[in-house]
Amino acid sequence: MSIIENILRVLNSAANSDPEAIYNLLEHRVVCNSTLANHPTVQVRTEHGKDLVGALGLINAIVEELCINHGEGAKRVAVILDPNNKKATRFIEYVDPTLFYKNGS
Repeated sequence: MSIIENILRVLNSAANSDPEAIYNLLEHRVVCNSTLANHPTVQVRTEHGKDLVGALGLINAIVEELCINHGEGAKRVAVILDPNNKKATRFIEYVDPTLFYKNGS
């Protein structure tokens, strides 16, 4: 089993155990400083002029490092959330949608 498959197995086990808790954890973000905002692998987003980091941004930094170090390339995970029921449905391997387009079309 690959590193990404193992990571997804663990994350999906957690989501299946308590989808509401995982949803709330992933929806929570905190303000971070510019050093973290400019980190090469931690995903940070900016809202209303403030840099924010959440659990998924940190998880993906770890996923990327582990996968690269084990020869699987830079991989990341995504999560499917159900905002109506406030549940994390499942984690999947992230696929960059721009890979499906040639020459920006």
